Amino acid sequence: MSVGVQLKKEFPWRLAGGALIGALVIIGSCKAEVVDSFPPPPGPPVTAPAEIRPVSGNGQHGIAGQPLPAPIVARVYDSVGNPVPSVTVVWQAAQGGQLLQPVGTTDNLGTVSATWQLGAARGSQTATVSSAGIGTVTFTSTAVTVLAKITISPSSVSLNVGGTQQFSVSGTMSDGSTVTPTVNYTATGGSIGPGGLYTAPAVPGNYLVIATQASGGNLADTALVSVSVTGAVLARMSLSPTSATVVAGGTVRFSVSGRMSDSTVVTPSVNYTSTGGSITSGGLYTAGATPGGYRVIATQVGGILADTSPVTITAAPPPPPPPPPGSFMANRPTNLNTLILDQPWTQEAPWSELFEVPAGAINIVSDASAPRSPTSVLEFAYLNPTYNGSGAGSMNVDYPSQDEIYVSFIWRSTPQFTWAHYSNKLLYIGNPGGSGGNWIIEMADHSNVSFGRQFIMYNNGRGAGPGGGKNFGYPWGLGDGSASPDGHGQTPRCPNDVIPGHWYEIEAHLKKGPAGSSVLQLWSRDITTGEAVCKRIDTNTVDQTDQNWSHFQLQSILGGGFVDITGTPGQYYHYDHFTAYGP
Repeated sequence: MSVGVQLKKEFPWRLAGGALIGALVIIGSCKAEVVDSFPPPPGPPVTAPAEIRPVSGNGQHGIAGQPLPAPIVARVYDSVGNPVPSVTVVWQAAQGGQLLQPVGTTDNLGTVSATWQLGAARGSQTATVSSAGIGTVTFTSTAVTVLAKITISPSSVSLNVGGTQQFSVSGTMSDGSTVTPTVNYTATGGSIGPGGLYTAPAVPGNYLVIATQASGGNLADTALVSVSVTGAVLARMSLSPTSATVVAGGTVRFSVSGRMSDSTVVTPSVNYTSTGGSITSGGLYTAGATPGGYRVIATQVGGILADTSPVTITAAPPPPPPPPPGSFMANRPTNLNTLILDQPWTQEAPWSELFEVPAGAINIVSDASAPRSPTSVLEFAYLNPTYNGSGAGSMNVDYPSQDEIYVSFIWRSTPQFTWAHYSNKLLYIGNPGGSGGNWIIEMADHSNVSFGRQFIMYNNGRGAGPGGGKNFGYPWGLGDGSASPDGHGQTPRCPNDVIPGHWYEIEAHLKKGPAGSSVLQLWSRDITTGEAVCKRIDTNTVDQTDQNWSHFQLQSILGGGFVDITGTPGQYYHYDHFTAYGP
């Protein structure tokens, strides 16, 4: 260790003007160190303040009504540019703003700062700093507004299970103005759409509806929903048919009924799902190509109820052997070779729907068993549980007026079908003015009178006169006192019963003229068995001088009284190819 007298050497440091500001001291020993012997600089001689200048904080952007992100800073100088301390300045703001330190004093470096709180108005704003005798400096800034708060309305609501409530959101901007912000809705129970329509769940309880600012914002608000049971609610749901067997590629129509807690029967809103095939929102199931056991499920919209029906898909039967050449339209007269209409039912046009009950009852569907135009067919689906002189709808098309016409169409019903015990209409051939005066082809079921399910052709608008007596066309003589199924002996009727589920080709030939030269001919053939139901039934004793054939109307009317099909749901008519020729 060194002891003794320490020697030291001092090296003074001076400013350019000669002022001493410190010294480096070397101490006589084995090491050197810097001794903090710098006295505070005396600074330049203080002279009178002459100028004030901005230093920083000018040109900022901030939220209206709130302080700017950084303070605004100014400095006071004397006449030769030296900072001047201890100068009192005054801060002022325009446009409703304020300086949170309205009076300030410069520090040793001649600087002074203040926090500027902007006014509530959007746009450019100004603030000044001044000192007596040395002038004023102006600072500028831009005030913007932002969404400061969102509010959901109503803030609370009480609903019955399954009830609905429309929620909305308002927003408050930073300047106090109101807007309608974009939000995302969520719910802890039940469901809510993007527009704010909330549906309560089927389980009572307290739930939250949350509205959250969209586009990455962090604002949100919450509403309380109290769900309870205060009235009748859906207690049970039944899917019909309860089971189904369908060939690959075939279709079956499902429907749902519901029973409320007060025992009333309703038609609930459901979502359909399926396995092994596809199903439309209206319940039309199309079987897939793979045989096996599958399911159709109907689930209550906004609730927890559901029902399931098993579906068995069987392999499609081998297609029937192709008909021999010329077997379709085999009875078309050789003089009728102008094609009026040829419809394979790949689309509805040019036909149009005259009526449809209910909506969704008429569709183009696939039927692998269709004999002439597989697989597209026109379907009339009987979706209602009962009918009273009505049907699923009708399809219409007009064509140039003809004095002679030939028609061929292919038709079948479901294998299980509840017929009307009067007339099950298939086709009108007549004028666009309506059914009056038209010839009608139908499957008439009069097993309770004198004959069973048989194809007939009659005219529903014939009065007394050359054509015969009342209701001339009805083959059972209704209205003229006769119970004979042959009526006046003037209407074509096939004597063999129609088999539900079989495909039939029906042909008709009509020619205008007086009795003795007019023509009414009807043929029908069971394509499924290859047998003729009737080879030809015709007459020329009908006066048809007043007929006008320019309109077809495919029908599904179950006419003549009340028909209850709840025991055989899923009924339909299928129409395959439709063709018409004129001279």
